[in-house]
Amino acid sequence: MKPQSQKEKTEAIAPLRAKISRCFGGQDNIFAWHPSDEQRAKELRTFATENNIKLSMVQDIALEYLNSQHAPAEQIIVQMKKVTDFFSKKKSK
Repeated sequence: MKPQSQKEKTEAIAPLRAKISRCFGGQDNIFAWHPSDEQRAKELRTFATENNIKLSMVQDIALEYLNSQHAPAEQIIVQMKKVTDFFSKKKSK
């Protein structure tokens, strides 16, 4: 993968921020539990990998989303562990 400029990295983060909510259940805010949410999360993981987006940036965006949904602190802890574990894995086919 070629190194990205700061502008390219910034441009790559916008779609991630726009799509992260689709990886969580609409009613329960559980990360990648429903099959369609999991598929979207896999696609987003591939996108993040291809665009050299660091795990810490994905974590920040996911945390921002959960906070915007007023998720309880306990749920945030559990879901952030799931996000971290999921995005730490190499992409799978």
